[in-house]
Amino acid sequence: MTNLKKPDKLLVTVLRSCFDEGQAADLRQLDLSGWHVILNNAIIQSLTPFIWRSLKSFENPIDLSEEIRSRFVKASMEASGRGVVIQNQLYELLKLLNECNIPVVVLKGCHLAENVYHDFSVRPMQDIDILIKKDDAEAVENALVNNDYTPINSVNDEDIKETHYTYMPVKQGVPLEVHTFLHTHKLDKTLDADKIRSRAEPVLIGGNNAYALAPEDLIIYHCFHISYHLFLNLGLRALCDLGMIIRHYENRINWQLVIDRAREWQVANIVFLPLDTARRLLNVQAPDEVYRELRPMDFNPGIEEWVYAQLFGGLDMRRMKSSNLAEFWNTRSITKKVSILIKAVFPADEILKNKYYREYKGKWKFRLYLLRLRDLIKHHSKTFWRLLIHDKSLLEISEHEARRNKAQSALQDWLKNT
Repeated sequence: MTNLKKPDKLLVTVLRSCFDEGQAADLRQLDLSGWHVILNNAIIQSLTPFIWRSLKSFENPIDLSEEIRSRFVKASMEASGRGVVIQNQLYELLKLLNECNIPVVVLKGCHLAENVYHDFSVRPMQDIDILIKKDDAEAVENALVNNDYTPINSVNDEDIKETHYTYMPVKQGVPLEVHTFLHTHKLDKTLDADKIRSRAEPVLIGGNNAYALAPEDLIIYHCFHISYHLFLNLGLRALCDLGMIIRHYENRINWQLVIDRAREWQVANIVFLPLDTARRLLNVQAPDEVYRELRPMDFNPGIEEWVYAQLFGGLDMRRMKSSNLAEFWNTRSITKKVSILIKAVFPADEILKNKYYREYKGKWKFRLYLLRLRDLIKHHSKTFWRLLIHDKSLLEISEHEARRNKAQSALQDWLKNT
């Protein structure tokens, strides 16, 4: 934590206090500007409702100004409205699949919101994830299509290479990802979905039958997911999830099984790094033998810096909007620039399907490329112009992002080498 900037240290301090009120002493000395810094960063990381609920639960409450309290309440109310929509969507989905006698394992955010946080507003999410048997995929798709979901990639697509199928609700809601396989191409790692499903535990969600991962599998899968995203995409929130999982299942977790399965599936690095990062940043502890047994021989402080660069270094990127643009600007190689440009204009089919799912018609792909080019110009032309005229603040962000991309690449290579 010594190398973190002050705003990042403040956010980490308040998150530590969420798991242990005894860590809150420094927060009681904060002035108004300090709390605004915490709130601004918490909003970016989608942590405001979690922090607010924790602060309200303190036995010795922190005396917050009315202005800060109002900002917390407003952010939490906004999250609550979205949470109700997702909760209702999940309940309707499970009811539908129960009626079709299709067993479903609820993954990630929805399971955590329902069974760990017990509040959908405290654990925001962008989609719903479920795990099913491969043999049930066609029946699930038929049920979804008959109930106002549009498939982005169908089980009948001959060229499908992904490990999940995505469906968009016609009505209000979020995308649904239906997993039949737990694999990451980015890290080239696979978890045994059949064994994980066989160990899943029955739960009731909104009065509907479903399954949740066994605690040991949940920890491994959650670390797997954090590492797959290279600690990006709201990585601090994911680390808080890990802390809440450990707290919720504390007396049930067989840590030796976590160690054994991580080794069996060759994901020791992938499990160790999130657990170790949660310990260092949030003071969330697994037993010492877990770190000792899973710690790789080549682990060093430089790897921690790569992780911190992803967790904290990207907060200013919302001003630049594109890491590809930063990489394009900072590379000196003409060949590399051309390669970046081609990948931006002609992305993989899956990216096109997800972004332009309403317009996607396999044989009319050229039209989608034109839409893609239009959107790139629309969203990034002003930023590119500012780089051309050497806007100092944006050039600094661009250089910083180039360094962060380099750390990200190194982190990805290290995680692969379990």
